[in-house]
Amino acid sequence: MDACLCGQFEQHVRAVVGLPLGPATRHADSVMRNLVGPEGLAAWPEMVAAPQVVAHWYGKEEARAGRKLGHANLLLPLGKISSFEKSWRPGGW
Repeated sequence: MDACLCGQFEQHVRAVVGLPLGPATRHADSVMRNLVGPEGLAAWPEMVAAPQVVAHWYGKEEARAGRKLGHANLLLPLGKISSFEKSWRPGGW
């Protein structure tokens, strides 16, 4: 979503209203983390503080177990996803 010049939702709106599709060129690698329940709410401040993260909050006021509150996309330079995957650990990003 945030790793391309024109995201999927913008493309959808363009198609529905008859506009030409935008460029789908990827400018970054991306890893998405869902923000779910109280744990997701607790992770929010860290997500929005990180300069390489684009956070999306869905406007829900109550954090309940299993409820998706938003998501965050960690943007990495193109070609760096494999080094991220090698260093990833459970409980990490």
